[in-house]
Amino acid sequence: MGSWGGGRGRDVLLACAGLAGGLVMYGLGTQPQLSWRPDVPETLFLLPLAVVCVAVGLRRVASRASLALGTVAVLADLALGGSLATVLVYTQVLYDACVFGSARTWRRLLQVTVGLSVLGTAVGVLLKGDWRGVGFGAPVVLAGVLPVLTGISVRQYRDQAAAERARAEQTARLVELDRRQAVGLGLPAPPPA
Repeated sequence: MGSWGGGRGRDVLLACAGLAGGLVMYGLGTQPQLSWRPDVPETLFLLPLAVVCVAVGLRRVASRASLALGTVAVLADLALGGSLATVLVYTQVLYDACVFGSARTWRRLLQVTVGLSVLGTAVGVLLKGDWRGVGFGAPVVLAGVLPVLTGISVRQYRDQAAAERARAEQTARLVELDRRQAVGLGLPAPPPA
């Protein structure tokens, strides 16, 4: 998997695709999305975008560093005013942290994203004064909880498939041992598995 078409090459291509998509969004004038800081030059939003794309490129080789770098980038982006491109690429970082990171990482990410969703919903209801404030939690669900749940699902499927492959290989080894023993004792060999 060390070739360009392997895992590392795909990671670099995915990071470049995220950057290209973000640059297209920037070129179309969609940045920033939430401009609570209109004094911030729009070009400054390109730095967090570039950093979160680097985080995507690190997803397999350093999943914890990827998550940390991506989180710093998205928080910096939100402090500047928030841009959709950086948040969208960050969803890939969250997904990758669940797929390639430790079980502890995905458990913690699930807790944090669900907690932030509940907090956003509660703050929204308090600010709006009625049920329409529930919408404040929706962005966290869409950009946080859903990528985490998708990553967990893919990871569990991958882990289950690996366990089933290991069981099949173990069964094949046992059948081969039985066959060798039967041949050694002069008995008819069992049929191959």
